[in-house]
Amino acid sequence: MNLKDLKLEISALNGGDPSVILTGKSEVYPYDQGKRISDEPIAYRYTIALSKNRMALIGVRIDGPDQLPDLSDDEIARRCASLDFIRVEFSGDEAKVYSISGEQKISASARHVSLVDTPIDFGDSKKKLSL
Repeated sequence: MNLKDLKLEISALNGGDPSVILTGKSEVYPYDQGKRISDEPIAYRYTIALSKNRMALIGVRIDGPDQLPDLSDDEIARRCASLDFIRVEFSGDEAKVYSISGEQKISASARHVSLVDTPIDFGDSKKKLSL
């Protein structure tokens, strides 16, 4: 099987758990030949941490308007800094593995993102985080 033919759901990268931690959000603008051609975003990239995969970070692109308009990137950063994590799940998601200069990378896209109101399960760890 060719690596670029491999397509996974995001949950497969997160130990089977579809719920991930939102760590950032940014606008995606159209470009042509390396120049931005509009000030209107065409998509949003939601950066997530995979809580069951060593907190690996990936960006998930969703075309169209912001699906979490009530959350600014600053609010997401503030919540992460205070360990008050925002959980989200994606639907219609697909992650692809590709290679650049021998290094494996992951790109992901989805059709929808939604907030999840569940506590974070970090697995079997009995250790407590003390601040």
